[in-house]
Amino acid sequence: MAVTLDTKGATLHQSSGVGYSISVASNSNRMLVVCLQLPSSAVVTSVTYDGVAMTQLDFEETGGDIDNTRFATYYILGPSTGAN
Repeated sequence: MAVTLDTKGATLHQSSGVGYSISVASNSNRMLVVCLQLPSSAVVTSVTYDGVAMTQLDFEETGGDIDNTRFATYYILGPSTGAN
């Protein structure tokens, strides 16, 4: 089975406690991936889609003493469709 990209989200800048709505198309075999780029001081306690916890796939911290950046990737298989 070929993997196809349905849509790619824009870069979003978020304040603490603020969420975003993401639309998922009604194709079969869906997987939603969320990639976060965070300052080193940021702490992610959870990532959810439509109230369902997403699974952390990867976490990496890069940079020097002054400009550390964290990257975190989360996914969910078979997410509900529509805007959530």
